[in-house]
This record gives sequence, structure tokens and C-alpha cells, in this order.
Amino acid sequence: MQRFAFALICAWLLDLVVGGIPAYSQNWSSCASDLDDVRRQADDANSAAQALARAKSDLDSKRSDLENCRNFPSTFDLMRDRCQSYVWDYNSKVDDYNSRLLRLKSEMSDLDDKIRDASSSCHYSLRQVSPDGRGLAPTPTPVLGPQNQWCAIYVKYKGRLPRNTLMDLCQKQGQMAAECGRCIDTGSP
Repeated sequence: MQRFAFALICAWLLDLVVGGIPAYSQNWSSCASDLDDVRRQADDANSAAQALARAKSDLDSKRSDLENCRNFPSTFDLMRDRCQSYVWDYNSKVDDYNSRLLRLKSEMSDLDDKIRDASSSCHYSLRQVSPDGRGLAPTPTPVLGPQNQWCAIYVKYKGRLPRNTLMDLCQKQGQMAAECGRCIDTGSP
């Protein structure tokens, strides 16, 4: 019975090792295409951010004009409408600013989706919420090469399977006892 269980665990781990090598079976053209989408979407978001910056500058200018009119009506209220024309200009710029802000938020949301797609197709984490929860922080997690993948599998099952079983499985996969021990104990081959 123990031999059957051991063989079953070996087959299961072998399946994990063989099935867990995305670097060789990966569709890299899909990764490249998704990264192109990220680049294009980043360009769109950049354009939206530049338009928002211009709208903010225009808004600040109209706010200053309105304040000047209210503070010095004899000099600035040329229409003698108690600065109503300045209020209309200012409100128009507020609407423009808010519209461009919504556009940027939409572009950033689309960029986030494209980054998520590229992370998946390239098997590389391009995003993670920062520790303060207010933004994204880069967390590169490269695809493990064949020299490290075998170790990652055994580390994953450390504590779930007895160390002796992991050592036996590791050695049966062709690794040296010292490499297996170092991997299981420290997490690095």
C-alpha cells in the first residue's frame, strides 16, 4: 500500500513538473501581442493625462480671472455683469476638466486590464497592490527556468509531505542529494 501511495505521489509530482513548465509550451506570440496592447494603451493613457494637465492649467487660469474680477471689479468686470461672464468661462473649464479626468480614469482602467492580460500571457507578474493599498507596486516574478522549477515544486509541498518523501522524489528525478536537501531546506537549488 505504501509503495502504491509513493508511486501515486511520484506520478502526481512528475505531472506537476512536466505540466508546470510554461516556458517551453508558452505561446510567446500571445505574450508579445498583449505587451503591444499595453504599450498602445499606455500611449492612450499618456495622451489623456496630457490633455488633463492642459485642462487643469486652463481651469487655474479661469479661476484666477474670476478671482481677479471679484476682487477688483472696477478693473476686470468689463461687461459690468458682476463677473457673470467669468463665472461661465470658469464653469465651462470645470466641466472640461471633469470630463478629461473621467477620460483618464477610463484609460487607466483599460491599461490595468491590458497589464493583467499581459501578466497572464507572459507568466510574469507586472502588477500588485502596494502595501498601503493606494496604488500599484511592481513585483516582478519571472518564469522560473528549468534549473529552478524543480526546486519550486518541492518547496511548494514542503510541510505538506514528509521531508524524506520529498528527498526521495527529488533524487528519483535526477537531482543530487545535496541539491535536494538545499532546495527543501532553503528554497534554492
